[in-house]
Amino acid sequence: NNKLSVDFTYYNQTSKDLITSIEVSGASGSSFTRDNIGEMTNKGHELTLNLKPIQGMVRGLTWDLFATYARNVNEVTKVTDEIDELVIGQSTRTGINIVAKEGLPYGTFKGQSVQMTPDGQTIVDSDGFPVYTDDDVFLGNYQPNYNLNFGTNINYKGVGFNILFDLKDGGNYISQTKFSAEFNGTTELTTEQGREPYIFPNSVVDNGDGTFSPNETEITEQDFYTVYDPSPATYLIDASYLKLREVGISYTVPKSVLKDMSISDVRIGIFGRNLKFWLPSENAYADPEINGPSLTDNAVGIETTQTPPAKSYGISLGLKF
Repeated sequence: NNKLSVDFTYYNQTSKDLITSIEVSGASGSSFTRDNIGEMTNKGHELTLNLKPIQGMVRGLTWDLFATYARNVNEVTKVTDEIDELVIGQSTRTGINIVAKEGLPYGTFKGQSVQMTPDGQTIVDSDGFPVYTDDDVFLGNYQPNYNLNFGTNINYKGVGFNILFDLKDGGNYISQTKFSAEFNGTTELTTEQGREPYIFPNSVVDNGDGTFSPNETEITEQDFYTVYDPSPATYLIDASYLKLREVGISYTVPKSVLKDMSISDVRIGIFGRNLKFWLPSENAYADPEINGPSLTDNAVGIETTQTPPAKSYGISLGLKF
């Protein structure tokens, strides 16, 4: 009796000759040129469920429960015949590049990381600061594991209520807010050692012969966050979220009231959008859904000290003639 509906979609899409900015020699009079290069695939599926658990059981009452799950797997399969990797954006403050790399998802982050011993200890230099890797390494990407939205609609004798949640799981974003706040000393991280000299936790010194000695050199938080700058990898933040997208209440005027009018249906309501969101504990910096205002071209996943997201409230009026 139409109490349950299911909709499933599977797709396998290949995109070629993508419009891309390519860096060129400054002697040409320009920094970049446009070209159609590359190839990528998107494979995924989407599942939508709609449930009406009490359909026909209570006169005048309708109750819908709905949810949509979507997962996409992206892969760059070709850059050009000459190269297999291209920088498509960068965060100059954090030292992270965004690249298109064959065999990896579009928008993969790349930068230096901290050198570690085989048993997981941090290697530091003679000044007591962590040592970076000689070469850039891949640090993750902006692509989520999956997206899910779910909610409900309830109507009883003209009175309606609706609520919608939106969830994203996985992926990372670059937080330049985190960089700026640490540089300015305005995050809790910069007070972990009480602003007193300390030895970097779980750190050792490379003896140069394959062995390591305990680190005994003290550093300060001010030097660590201003002179040294932490590893670029520390500015990658979990981009997961759960958001209360919308809540609404409405009322449909009975048709008996409208029988002598040219209007056949009147519905009035109030609503609120983006009322609340929940983020991972490591993300105390920004809404991961909104990119920074300076982000252009093909780059993704850079947050550039954005303003906080805004809630919105409204009144709706629907008329049918």
